[in-house]
Amino acid sequence: MGIFRLIQPRFLYPYIMKRTSVSLILAVGALFLGASALRADSPAPRTLAQALVDQAIGENPNMMVLGMHAIAPGTKDSAIIASNIGRIGKKDDDDDLDAFRKNSPVFEPVKEKHRYEVLIPMRQKDGKPIGVMGMVFHWNGEDEGLFLATATRIRDGMQAKIPSLDALFNAADDSFALLTPTSEVKIPDSKGKFDFLEVDSVNNRLLASHEKDGTSDYIDLGTRQLITRLKIGTAVHAVLDPALGKYFVSCCDDQTVVIVDAASLKQTGAIKMGGDLDAIILDPKNHRLYSANDEGTHIWEIDPVTEKVTGDIAIPGAPEYMVYDAATDRIYLNLKPASEMVVIDPAALKVVAHWTTPFSPHGLALDPVTGRLFSAGLKGQLGVIDTKTGNTIATVQIPEMVDQIAFDPATRRVYCACANVMGVVQETDTGAVLLGTVKTAATAKNVAVDPKTHEVWTTFTDGKDSYAKSWRP
Repeated sequence: MGIFRLIQPRFLYPYIMKRTSVSLILAVGALFLGASALRADSPAPRTLAQALVDQAIGENPNMMVLGMHAIAPGTKDSAIIASNIGRIGKKDDDDDLDAFRKNSPVFEPVKEKHRYEVLIPMRQKDGKPIGVMGMVFHWNGEDEGLFLATATRIRDGMQAKIPSLDALFNAADDSFALLTPTSEVKIPDSKGKFDFLEVDSVNNRLLASHEKDGTSDYIDLGTRQLITRLKIGTAVHAVLDPALGKYFVSCCDDQTVVIVDAASLKQTGAIKMGGDLDAIILDPKNHRLYSANDEGTHIWEIDPVTEKVTGDIAIPGAPEYMVYDAATDRIYLNLKPASEMVVIDPAALKVVAHWTTPFSPHGLALDPVTGRLFSAGLKGQLGVIDTKTGNTIATVQIPEMVDQIAFDPATRRVYCACANVMGVVQETDTGAVLLGTVKTAATAKNVAVDPKTHEVWTTFTDGKDSYAKSWRP
């Protein structure tokens, strides 16, 4: 076999195999053979094949790519029938099926790219070969035998759930949950609503801004215990500055950015601002903070070292969430009344572009590798926007009234939080597709992803106590 090549920019790695050329282009471009990732209408039910792929990817963080190749009922050519990153329905090259013909794995390392590829016969429950599974793993010098053993274990685990080839194209049942609950941390005597949620991966904490309780809550992700609730005012968003070992918390009605020592979790200062506050972000490249004026027309620049306001950026409408991208050195900000996103040059302290988004955008997330933004509108649409052009390359149906969203770079999934449900979206090489929804709680409108464990967190209240709850893919 020859070159194993993936179209998606993050996967432009040559995989040198034994003979000629093989192209295993995998993406969840759809949930069934021939479907389109660009449609915004109701998604088709997940097939058993796709559900098995989703489950295996969630259980094996070291696996970058997993795809199934087989001949679908009523067709004559082998093609990709399910995958985690693309091109459902793409016909296989002749060499793609070497593992099937030989009834044995075909594998090869690509040392310079730290990747390891395995093509292994796909079998149904009784052991009969029915196709091929293609897997790509992160590789950092481990024993090569580990990957064949791991691929075999994954294949055998999936095989036990495949009664036949035809069954792979049936709708998956409820046993294939997109997210499985893992932890619940109780915050007693607490009934106020939360605002933005963030994960501090440096200190392994969940940062919960408890706006209506007037506290900034800190939860230890290792012990799954509440550390403290710091009474600071109407906290809406907390961000860590790892260089200074400090949290900066925007407090809306108090019109202050409160400074908290990350070691002691004690307030050490406050920066008085000129209006109500909303989201706050850190630009680590230029070492500046940016805090949005809630319902206002500008963003303030703050020097975290001097703890002073150093600039003011005029914007054409009320802001929502924003992100900073080091690759472009730009801030991207959703404007909810205008259904647009503005692009801000932090060096010039001004808006340099206006991009169209779904209606009244709230949640915003960035994939820094592909250079794509995900902007969630209140009417149930998620726009996938190319930062190079500002064009919307796909629009995906999601639940309505989504507030915060979060992106997991390892699984390339976007989690969209709103009342009662969490939408799970898979980024693909052509855009994105909704995998489904998971029931949460009526007040669970925020979300954050732990990049170490890939757990998805949200916070909510039942009117008496509050809770932080996590799920694992």
